[in-house]
Amino acid sequence: MKQWKKWALTVTCLVGLVSTVPAVSAASLSANTNSKVVAQKVIGGTANLPNNVTVSRLSNSILIPGYIDLIEKTARKETGKTIQNKDFKLGEAADAYQWQLKDKKVLKTANVFTMELTPENTKGFSAVLNPVLVKEQLPMINAMWLQSEHQINQFLQGAFDNRAVNSLSMNVTVDMEDQTPWTELKGAQYPTYTAGSRLFVNAQGVELPFYAQGAMILKAPNPVAYVMVTSDVERNTFAPVFENYIKSFK
Repeated sequence: MKQWKKWALTVTCLVGLVSTVPAVSAASLSANTNSKVVAQKVIGGTANLPNNVTVSRLSNSILIPGYIDLIEKTARKETGKTIQNKDFKLGEAADAYQWQLKDKKVLKTANVFTMELTPENTKGFSAVLNPVLVKEQLPMINAMWLQSEHQINQFLQGAFDNRAVNSLSMNVTVDMEDQTPWTELKGAQYPTYTAGSRLFVNAQGVELPFYAQGAMILKAPNPVAYVMVTSDVERNTFAPVFENYIKSFK
């Protein structure tokens, strides 16, 4: 499996699991209630969110140790190398957030994982993520991305079969619908590409409908990757918030 696929699938698995559980004991970073935008200090720079969106850092919650364990075990199986917290510096080079939006009496949430891609935490892979090369290889990248459903299912099943997740062995499948290709985001300060997909996860008959959207910000010298996961019914709420957030990144 290509190195970029290993990292992308690990991140997707991580954030998808975060989305199934509410944040516990997370530190609130904002609690604004009107629609103006506020700059948030994030991994690798700053980005704007509407200030009616509350942000909680999941790295401060009790959930993250389990996800770190998942990353370490999955990465060790897929790459043969040990990846520990010191490699990606949780809270410094990588972090996870929950976005919370109160719409009248309804609370809507999305979970966001971000990572500053350094030579150290990507084993040198970040060096190839330069704007010229990515633009040249975009057709190949999209060809692999738009045919990635089978590989994602193999990855997830392998993780469960090999007990990378502390759970009984179980059958998990993912159906991907309405995939959008990686496309350059106009108006961003840095060359930036985004893509998305609806994800219908079936865990032994239990259906979990998600929407996932990713972004790659080609900031020199260290690109920044984002993955947002929310429920399928909340995608129309958070997709434009995510796009504007990524566009404002600087």
